Amino acid sequence: TLQRGAEEQALGSAKLNLSLGGVTVPDKEGATIKGIVHLAGQGIADVLVSDGDLITKTDANGFYWLNSEKRNELAFVILPAGYDVPTVKAMPQFWQPCTLDANTVEQLDFQLLRADNDSHTMLVATDMHLANRNTPKDYVQFADGFVKELTSAYNSAAPGKVYCLNLGDFSWDGYWYDNKFTIPTYKRLLQEVQYPLPVFHLMGNHDNDPYVTGDEAGQVPYRLSLGPNYYSFDLGEAHFVVLDDIDWINTGGAQGIVGARDYNRLVSLQQMEWLAA
Repeated sequence: TLQRGAEEQALGSAKLNLSLGGVTVPDKEGATIKGIVHLAGQGIADVLVSDGDLITKTDANGFYWLNSEKRNELAFVILPAGYDVPTVKAMPQFWQPCTLDANTVEQLDFQLLRADNDSHTMLVATDMHLANRNTPKDYVQFADGFVKELTSAYNSAAPGKVYCLNLGDFSWDGYWYDNKFTIPTYKRLLQEVQYPLPVFHLMGNHDNDPYVTGDEAGQVPYRLSLGPNYYSFDLGEAHFVVLDDIDWINTGGAQGIVGARDYNRLVSLQQMEWLAA
């Protein structure tokens, strides 16, 4: 990102996938995504991994293979009970982006950490609508108000691991381009304010791209920054299922033009088939 005073312009991005050193998962016919799920380098059997369409299970070595069309351009581990994933600047590292084309095999590895999370607290947040508006700016209010309150709630939570689930609308699509505050900006803000705990995200209607029409296209900025728009994970005896019930239409949207930002409320057939699997 090029920054000059209060102005900024996104120039591009680079993605780095770090595989477990020295472990090369063998190819398997038809598989375009492969990898290992491991604990300190030791493969873990029977862990579920998905690309949002297919779900597979790791073998005795912790290896997995997906015959993926890479429609979502990512893969994610379905976190099993008794484990965590590393958290980098508030972001649980349960997903990896695909960086190669759909016909090229790539290795995406996932590290797990032992965690006693039978007893845990899930703090729920929603509808921040951060958009670089108001005086003082809404993101300043977010840092000085919400984050401090969240930190207080975190410090006073019951004993055990503490997590956060953000239920969507952390951005405000109508201001993405005019105010230069998009989902990557929100993600950087979490890092800057030192968000105090791991946060899982759920996509809201204001987190779709207002310049594009159609549901899959509208989700792209979200997926590139925050990962799958539907997934699941276990914490102790609780199984969390995160779904996207926004079918983005955005009538009239085009490059440089914010559309009507209309949508249907429904869970797509693709999600239902994935959930059934």
